[in-house]
Amino acid sequence: MRKNLLKLLFAALLINCSAIYGQTALPGTVEVETGTNGGIVTIGATSVSNLRGGSANFITNSVTVATAGNYDFTFTYRRNGGAASATMEIVSPASTLFTAFSMPGTTGFETVTKTNVALAAGTYDIKFYNGNGNGIALDKYEVTAVGASPTMTSSKSGNWDDPTVWVVSGPVATVPSTTPTAEYDVIVSTDHDININDGVNAECLDLVTGGGGSDTDVNAGGSLIVNGDITITRFDNGFRIFPSLTKEAPFVLKGNYESGGSSRRIIYTRPLDESSIDGTARKWFLVSNPFISTNKANSIDRFDLFTNTTNGDGSLQSIGTYDNTKTSGSKYVYRASADGSGLVDGGGYIVAVNNAGSAADITFRGFYNHDIGSISQTAITFDATQMDGFNLVGNPYLSYIHTNSLSDATHNFFDDNADRLNTNTIWLWDGNTSSFSVVNEATAHSIAPGQGFFVETTAAKAGNLTFDKDLQTITSNGNVLSKTSNNRFEINLSVSVGKLSRKTSILYIDNKTTSFDNGYDSTIFGGFASELELYTGLVEGGSDKKLGIQSLPNSDYESMIIPVGVTAKANSEISFSAETLNVPNGYNVVLEDRTNNVFTTLTDDNSEYNTIVTDKNTDGRFFLHVTSSVLSADDEFISSVRLFTTNNTNLRIVGLQNGNATISLFNILGEQVLSSSFQSSSVNNIALPTLASGVYVAQLTTDSGIVNKKIVLE
Repeated sequence: MRKNLLKLLFAALLINCSAIYGQTALPGTVEVETGTNGGIVTIGATSVSNLRGGSANFITNSVTVATAGNYDFTFTYRRNGGAASATMEIVSPASTLFTAFSMPGTTGFETVTKTNVALAAGTYDIKFYNGNGNGIALDKYEVTAVGASPTMTSSKSGNWDDPTVWVVSGPVATVPSTTPTAEYDVIVSTDHDININDGVNAECLDLVTGGGGSDTDVNAGGSLIVNGDITITRFDNGFRIFPSLTKEAPFVLKGNYESGGSSRRIIYTRPLDESSIDGTARKWFLVSNPFISTNKANSIDRFDLFTNTTNGDGSLQSIGTYDNTKTSGSKYVYRASADGSGLVDGGGYIVAVNNAGSAADITFRGFYNHDIGSISQTAITFDATQMDGFNLVGNPYLSYIHTNSLSDATHNFFDDNADRLNTNTIWLWDGNTSSFSVVNEATAHSIAPGQGFFVETTAAKAGNLTFDKDLQTITSNGNVLSKTSNNRFEINLSVSVGKLSRKTSILYIDNKTTSFDNGYDSTIFGGFASELELYTGLVEGGSDKKLGIQSLPNSDYESMIIPVGVTAKANSEISFSAETLNVPNGYNVVLEDRTNNVFTTLTDDNSEYNTIVTDKNTDGRFFLHVTSSVLSADDEFISSVRLFTTNNTNLRIVGLQNGNATISLFNILGEQVLSSSFQSSSVNNIALPTLASGVYVAQLTTDSGIVNKKIVLE
């Protein structure tokens, strides 16, 4: 009894002494203003400020840790601008608790947590500083003990889902298991090789990879979710990810990345197909770099690249970026062979591999910069000189991310970036068909790991594109090239010239309109001059947008005549075909060639329409109908003519046959402000006089009838 009383008395004296000398017992809350500061750091009544610029500007607090173990540090802080990069060190004996911890920008005092920080028992000073230039104000940090978790430790090399590989220790799990689950910490022992193979969706709490010759591999068709932290023990080959040409190997990290040393990187190896359509041209792909500290020696030299000799000296290689300040035809900027600079974290790149006609691997090695609370950002710009808002960016994660509301209704890439995107659209390059695919809100989609893609912004919306860590998923949620699994009516119209082929889609969706519906109508990619384009025009709304996806009301099909445009070399022979899905009973999909006065039903399998285009641009020549009756030119002509302004000085009329026509313009008072007669063609431009902004009525008179349309001058 006496000994126990002495122990209690000693503990009370220790706590009192700690209070006297400004020491905080941990676990507990450290009020940082009670500490000592250095450099330009200012101590206020409730917080310290000007924490910036490195270790010379710091705050130090004395703590007493009764029990060694892992602790979570929750910081209350304010940060204007980008993320801070925090370091905490023990002053004596000198050691680093953690470094480069991301503390995102805030609008006021907010919290962020660094998990699983190992603390030794004892009394010592902890020093906190911010490694980059913009300062933060720190109020306090709360330190809480991390409870022990059930643990699985490898006893031999083998597969993740093999029960004989694992030895269980620690507390009993809520749902006991013989292989790792989200409840278990996983420790891969030294020299053990663990494989997560096709069909295995692995999950754990914390993961510590093995040292020595150990490696943990996520292979094609497998996946891994680490709900806590990952600690890399071995150098480059300790944790590796190997997708294939046909299957991904997604990895989701919900906690923090603990590299444990400067050379302990994650390895991400992706094969790309080198063979081409005609056997000589290269296939190009859009890829993304998911790491920081990825330099040329660690990645690009591992590529099977070929040399681009367009500059005459053979110094450029087949990896590059997109620069929207460049003129058309020169927007891709390729890296010089001698360029050893690092790749941008989350940056989008265009790349081609040269491996004698077979697949070749590209390998990224680097540090995964996505700790708790972090948000990856990529700057996107608009160039006013070139009027180009397209930007090549990339998925910064090793997982899929939710693209749209059909992938995740509560949190997705489009919703997060609505203030930055011109429209809810991304463009993906298909290296196998040498064409862009368009993705919007109409079909569930997730952006693949390592995927580069294009977005478009405007002068008013340019800024930082964000990729929230919570967007990560191991599920693909469909592919832009695959058929939809629902029962909606769709027309996938294709045109081919020789071995080149392009596609445009018309989707019939409830509650959509014949005008432009953001997120459901999307243009074809406009940052690339293609020798073959296929698109549709808006049924209504007065616009010259070239649509790769057009969504229309799921009713009154015969009233909607869809303009179809083709851009091809003059005097090319083109071939139309269509994949039609869930066509309503009694209806047919019919292509009209107004120049040749030909109507072709495309609903039947193997139906095609072949013709010669004498001009590079065919606007006003081809139209698509959904009809229950036999069509003739006279029936459909007037309802398909389009009138719209391209600017306040030009009125465009599309879809007329050759002949005499007159255009008249009336203001809202009924006063005629323009009358002009002209010889009509498929596309006609009418010069407008200087007119006040407002609503006008355009009346077009032809031999086939009269069309009245409302136009608006801004």
